[in-house]
Amino acid sequence: MSQPVLSVRGAEKSLGGNPILKGVDLDLYCGQVCAVLGPSGAGKSTLLRSIAGLEALEAGSIISGGQSWDDGKHSTPAEQRRVGVVFQDYALFPHLTVEKNIAFGLKGSLAKDAARERVAELIGQAEISALAQSYPHELSGGEQQRVALARALAPRPDIILLDEPFSSLDRRLRADLREQTMKVIREAGAAALIVTHDADEAFETADKLLLMEDGRIIQSGSPADVYCHPVSISSARLLGDINVVTGTVDRARIATLFGEIAIPDMQDGSSVNLLVRPEALRESETGAEFTVEDIRIRQGRQRLRATASDGGRWIAELPLAHPIKKGETLRLALDETAISLLTD
Repeated sequence: MSQPVLSVRGAEKSLGGNPILKGVDLDLYCGQVCAVLGPSGAGKSTLLRSIAGLEALEAGSIISGGQSWDDGKHSTPAEQRRVGVVFQDYALFPHLTVEKNIAFGLKGSLAKDAARERVAELIGQAEISALAQSYPHELSGGEQQRVALARALAPRPDIILLDEPFSSLDRRLRADLREQTMKVIREAGAAALIVTHDADEAFETADKLLLMEDGRIIQSGSPADVYCHPVSISSARLLGDINVVTGTVDRARIATLFGEIAIPDMQDGSSVNLLVRPEALRESETGAEFTVEDIRIRQGRQRLRATASDGGRWIAELPLAHPIKKGETLRLALDETAISLLTD
């Protein structure tokens, strides 16, 4: 792989005396979209603001193109970093038209004709040509988001940072704009970092996914790898509901509601946790018996909260083709290829 366009090492930052970043490492590469996923308060936005130059580190380093942007003692001003930022509230200038908002980022860097051509190019890419002379208050949330992205891309930055950019939009518009935004960013060839608390958003945008909790990156990798091979119960839960089965290895097997499951290469007496995603359960005449307590329809599937015969609470996700009713008894089997194993 090529050299990263930006490297963060051991980043530490406190706000109001509270540690927010606790030794964060990450690399960004041109043409790659990296998503940082975590709950509110995890430190995501502080990490983004530190890369942008809006916050100075207390320890660690941020390096881009062989140049130090921050070493914990000296910080390069934000305007001297080749970074474009799209904030959650878009931060458009209310007194400037769409065209002039986009052109603002080009001040002093291009001749007038070149700047005009660049603005026209971005307006076309963002599909907002009809809005060029409109003001921010005349735009919808989705239109404002596209203007903010075009403004961030205007000076051809090496890095694009997006801070929860779709959170204020309705679900359908969010999905459409995510797709369009990532298309424009990838065509620009920039490295992109998007911070979000929405797992679906992270999956739909990212080439690489970083899970962040309590100021630390707790797992990183491709979205599929992070989802299918969590390193902890905590990282698994950041990506969605999980059922946890705790047991002890006996003769290379663990006893469960669904029968014995092989646990190879584990010493007898070892404590293990089996992580079972809701979609790893399926209806089967020979499965374990459950009583359905609650049902929710989600994206064409039915998500059940059910109680097992031993009193354990489970979450299962099944196709909607066979609707299930609250209070119904059903039998569920486990797809053993879709579970994860963690040792204590």
